Order: sequence, then C-alpha cells, then structure tokens
Amino acid sequence: LPSMSVLMLFSSNDVLEADAHVRTENGIMTSQVKLHDRVKVVRGEYCGLLGQVEDVGENEITVYLSTQDLTENVLRTDVRLAFRVGDEVRVLDGPNSGLTGWVVNIFDEGMKILNMEKQAEVRFDISKAHLF
Repeated sequence: LPSMSVLMLFSSNDVLEADAHVRTENGIMTSQVKLHDRVKVVRGEYCGLLGQVEDVGENEITVYLSTQDLTENVLRTDVRLAFRVGDEVRVLDGPNSGLTGWVVNIFDEGMKILNMEKQAEVRFDISKAHLF
C-alpha cells in the first residue's frame, strides 16, 4: 500500500477512480490496526460500535464489543482506529510525520494534538495517526 500522501497525489490528478481511492484509503487505515487497539466498526451489522481488538487475521479482526458483551469477527476493512481526547498519538504521514502529542480535539475526519516539543497544537487528517 502507498502512504496516505502518495495516495493524495494520485487523487488530486484524477488518475485514480473514486472507488479505487476509497478501497486504498481503507486499506491504509486498517493495516494500522493491531492487538488491543480501540476500534470503531464503520460498516456492517455492528456499524457505529466501539470495541477492542482481540485477534488480528489476514482479512478479519476479532473485536470485543463491550456494549453488547460480544466477541465478533469483522472484516479489516470494516473497522478503523478509535481515538479519544488524551490519547498519545504519532503522525505517520505527511508534513508532520513522526510528530507525537496528546489528542486535544477530534473532528469528523481529523484531529488536533498538542505537541510539547513545538509548544503548539497541530491539526491533521485522522487517517495519518496511530496510538503511540
């Protein structure tokens, strides 16, 4: 898979079909999920529910959905990392790549972190972050 910034380069030139862009972006986001991560189910029967990753397979992830007291297998493409204010994250891609900080605000598709090294708040796309 390409980095998110490389995907954006292709997208800005209309070289990539919309469906291919969505599939690739989902692949990038779900490839970052690991054991014990907090995730949100974004498609399927459990859409909107939060859970914790209990096992990671090639195409599926086993997620414990605490609000339902269920453990379910869901497709990797049907989940994304779920961040909360106070989480420590690292930026994985883009101009702020490598930057770490604490989440201070979460938007629809982005977040703002406080980076103590720069003594500043930095806003970026949520797909470029990973729990640190």
